[in-house]
Amino acid sequence: MEIVCQYIWLHLMQLLYDRTGVLVFVLGIFASIIFSAISFKSKKTLGKCALLFIALTLLVGYGIHYSKKTYTYVPDIYFGNVSLEYAYSKLDKANLVCPHNQQNFDYKAIEHLENGDHLFDYNFVVTNSVPLPGEFVKQGSTVVLSVTWTDILSTINVTKDELENFNPMEFYGDPESAAIYDYSIGSLWLRTLPVGLKATINRAEEHEIEVYPPMQEKSIVKGCLIDYFTNEVIDEAACYLGDEIFFPNIQDGTYYFTCSCAGYKLAVSNNLLRIHRDTSGDVYEYGYGSYWEVGLEKENSYSPQFKIRLQDKRGKALANVPVSLRVIREDDLSPKAWQCPNYITDENGYLSNRDGWYLMSGGVLEFQLCAGHTIEISLDDHTYVPIPQPDSSEIFITVE
Repeated sequence: MEIVCQYIWLHLMQLLYDRTGVLVFVLGIFASIIFSAISFKSKKTLGKCALLFIALTLLVGYGIHYSKKTYTYVPDIYFGNVSLEYAYSKLDKANLVCPHNQQNFDYKAIEHLENGDHLFDYNFVVTNSVPLPGEFVKQGSTVVLSVTWTDILSTINVTKDELENFNPMEFYGDPESAAIYDYSIGSLWLRTLPVGLKATINRAEEHEIEVYPPMQEKSIVKGCLIDYFTNEVIDEAACYLGDEIFFPNIQDGTYYFTCSCAGYKLAVSNNLLRIHRDTSGDVYEYGYGSYWEVGLEKENSYSPQFKIRLQDKRGKALANVPVSLRVIREDDLSPKAWQCPNYITDENGYLSNRDGWYLMSGGVLEFQLCAGHTIEISLDDHTYVPIPQPDSSEIFITVE
C-alpha cells in the first residue's frame, strides 16, 4: 500500500511540476461551479462553490511551488558522448547527488584511476545512469553513473599544421595595440557547441547563438592553448562536440586558444588572455577557473543574410516590441531552450540590438541560419512560434 501511495504522490507532483493538466483541472472546477449555480439557482450554493474554487486554486498554486522546490528531472546525459566532469556539473545544477565512491567504473576506468589519471580527465565518459535521464525524482536523490575510459580522446595529436594559416599578429595586432584581458585564474574551461544562428550589425560585429549538437553525433573537438609571443602550443586537449575542454595548471603568460573540428571552421578566442596564475580558489584543486563558450561554425552551411521585420495585419511596422528568439534543430522537436537572446524592433519593425547588449553597437541585425535549423520567436518569453525559412533578404512576421 505504501508503494502505491508513493507512486500516486510522485505522479501528482510531476503533474504539478509540468503544469500539464492543471488548466484542465481548473476549467473543470469552474465548469462545476457554473453547473451547480444553474442546477440549484441558489446564490448561497454559488458562493460556496466560489469559495471552493478559490481554495482549490490556492492549493494547486502551492502544489506547483512545492513540486518545483522539491522535485526535478534527471538531466539529459548523452551516453557515450559526455564526460564524467560534464555529467557531474549537469547533475549538480539539477540538485542531484553523485558521490564519487558510488559510481560504476569499468576495468579500463579503474586502471587509469590507479595510474593517476585525474577523475575529471575528459577521457572518462559516462555510458549509463540510474535513474535514467528524463526520470522524475526528488531533489537530493543519488544518481549512479557507469563510467568507462575512451582512448580515442587521448590519442589525438593537435599539430601546428592545422593552424598554419592563422597569424596571431595579424588577427590580434601587435602587443602594443592588441586587446588583452587580464585573468587571475589557475585553469580554463572551453564549452564547445555548434553555431545555429549568426547575427551581425553592419556586416562587422557578430553575435552567435549556439545549439546542442545531435545526440548521435560524435565529432571530436581539439583544443590548443597557445603562447601569443612564441606561438608555442602550451597545452592541448580534446572532447566530443557539446562537451568541455579543460586546461588545468595554467602558468603566467599571454595566450589565445583555438578549437578545431572536422567539418567546422577553426574557432579562435576573440581576444588575448593575460594569465596571472592564482590557485587560491578551492575548485578541483586547480584554483579559480575561467569558463568560455566556444561556437564552431559548420562549413558551407549558412543561409545568405536576412532581416526579420514585425508588422500588423495592415503591414504597419511594430516598433519597440521586445522579442525573444531561439534556434532549434529540426530533428529535435521538443528542445529545452537554454539560449534565448532578447532583441527589440526599431522604428521600422526590424529586429535590432541596443548599444551594449549582445554587441557593442546598436542597429538592425542581419541573420544567417544554419541548414537543418529553425528560428522561433516569442513576444512574451513563454510561447514560441516558428517563423518561415529564409528565402529572401527579409522575413515578414505578421502579428495578430
